[in-house]
Amino acid sequence: MKEQNAAAEKIKIRAVVFDYGMVLSVAQPHSALEEMAAICGLPLDVFDKAYWEYRLAYDRDLNANEYWKKTMDLAGVKLDAAQIAKLVLVDGAGWSHLNPLSVSWVRQLRSAGLQLAVLSNMPPEVKDYLVEHLEVFSYFQHLIFSCDIRQVKPEPGIYQHCLDVLQLSPHEVLFLDDKQQNVDAATDFGIHALIVDSIENTIARVRDQFDLPVPSSFELS
Repeated sequence: MKEQNAAAEKIKIRAVVFDYGMVLSVAQPHSALEEMAAICGLPLDVFDKAYWEYRLAYDRDLNANEYWKKTMDLAGVKLDAAQIAKLVLVDGAGWSHLNPLSVSWVRQLRSAGLQLAVLSNMPPEVKDYLVEHLEVFSYFQHLIFSCDIRQVKPEPGIYQHCLDVLQLSPHEVLFLDDKQQNVDAATDFGIHALIVDSIENTIARVRDQFDLPVPSSFELS
């Protein structure tokens, strides 16, 4: 009886929306950052700072040539077409390392009949590389990338677009993201949202709060 009451109190969800970076994927390996820094002829710390300066603009509507030119202008570096092409390849491959637990859970949710979507800030070249090379995207009914709609999290419009695609009310959706500002924006929109500090912690929170399947190891813990 207690278990039935506990299950009844949990929030019922019809769709789960995943961010990509640091949610479905793990961080870029250090070797990828070092390789990109070497292509640009920069120390790693200088490169890393420049890399993130225009990243949100790249996620929205810059192409690779525009992004890498603006990025390297900050460091006083001029890149040729061959260097930019290599950077695009290394950048995309660097973000292709998946979290196996996340992927397994996505499969479980899909098998249970949940609607699944990716909602990610991602530039076009990285998106194209990942979608071409990773099977995980085939488990999702909806792929929503900032570069395709020219809106980025945490702007309200991208969440409205997601709800329109899902054709659901905010309270029927759970959103998972590793950035607090994106989680807060979704919550302000009425969407259930959780921060992903680790996928293990997140699955444990989902188990406790939501009427959703979780991996068996979490059911037993």
